[in-house]
Amino acid sequence: MKLYEAFREWTGVKAGFRSDRPEVEVSSLKGDHRGYLVVVNHSEQEQDTGILATVPVHSYSLISPEGIESLVLEGANAKLRLGPYEAAVLEWKQ
Repeated sequence: MKLYEAFREWTGVKAGFRSDRPEVEVSSLKGDHRGYLVVVNHSEQEQDTGILATVPVHSYSLISPEGIESLVLEGANAKLRLGPYEAAVLEWKQ
């Protein structure tokens, strides 16, 4: 992960999404005005993380076996709590 971040920084390319916690990785799949994020906590500790966007986002939805839950937006960003080694799938829309 650090290698990809360093390469992006060197080339000047900004990731569309990132976490404010180094233990949490965010990967994205972008479509036309929407997409999906896979957010992974790589630590043995519960993490409260901010999902930070560099693209315009109007909504985030957490997709889980229990159903779909809207997340509260803070600008184009959202907060998410992940348990140890837990992952989450989010849908975002512009």
